[in-house]
Amino acid sequence: MNRFFRFPWLVVAVIAAVTVFFALQLPRVILDNDVVNFIPKDSPEVKAYEAQQDLYGSQIIMLMALKNPGGTVFEKDFLLKVKELTSRLQALPLTESVTSLTNTDYIRGEGDSIVVSPLAGKDFTGTPAEVNALKEGVLSWDLYHGSLVSKDFQSTQILITIKPAADNEAAPANGPPVDNKKVMYADVQKVLSEIDLGNLQVYLAGMPVMAVLMSINMAKDLVLLIPLVVLVIVLSLYFSFRRLGGVLLPLAGVVISSIWTIGLMALLGVKLTMIATVIPVILVAVGSGPLPSSAP
Repeated sequence: MNRFFRFPWLVVAVIAAVTVFFALQLPRVILDNDVVNFIPKDSPEVKAYEAQQDLYGSQIIMLMALKNPGGTVFEKDFLLKVKELTSRLQALPLTESVTSLTNTDYIRGEGDSIVVSPLAGKDFTGTPAEVNALKEGVLSWDLYHGSLVSKDFQSTQILITIKPAADNEAAPANGPPVDNKKVMYADVQKVLSEIDLGNLQVYLAGMPVMAVLMSINMAKDLVLLIPLVVLVIVLSLYFSFRRLGGVLLPLAGVVISSIWTIGLMALLGVKLTMIATVIPVILVAVGSGPLPSSAP
């Protein structure tokens, strides 16, 4: 070991090579905000959740609300937009099912029989008779109120069920896994941008949307916080030592340790959760602090 340290440039070259290697792994870091992953896989709650998905299908649901600020949901143009949007969403590769005002089932009794039919059939064209029939169906069943349509009848909700990650046929055999929620969120945004919704207001909600937006905000926070912490550390070191070496040497150590830590996490497939995102900031802040002085 002493012979190794007799060649300082060799030590620097090895550390630089390892740092570059781990730096190349950084783009492979996976941000994970799924709250289910924070629960142990063998817990009864997770097993019950998985059994429920096996029995009833995917429970990963994205919610979309459409509001007609100048009217109600019982208008021809609005209903045709909902129908078009429903059709486009159903065609997305990661969609398991879509439930909307134009394809949801309406259950009614006729004589001794129970008849199940869509509120608006596939041949719905928005004629006054079709719109009135849909309106009568919605008004006759309280189950729709506050769930499928708002109480003021200005808004309607579309439920988009996303396929679980295990059913992702497009996932690569080798390489980082594909996040169905993130892909679906991007696909839905693309569909919304391609359809002329006029003055209709669109809102997206649900756990998939929250997870995606939290990942985006986490990435933005890291881009902002890490340089900000480094800047504060650089200023602190400069005012403490008043020389370049006193700034670069401590800073190099904490930056290298941060790159090694996050790069190793990416290499081993360890996801960066909401808690783990503070690791780089803590490493930079704590690693540049003074060592505790030992008692004489």
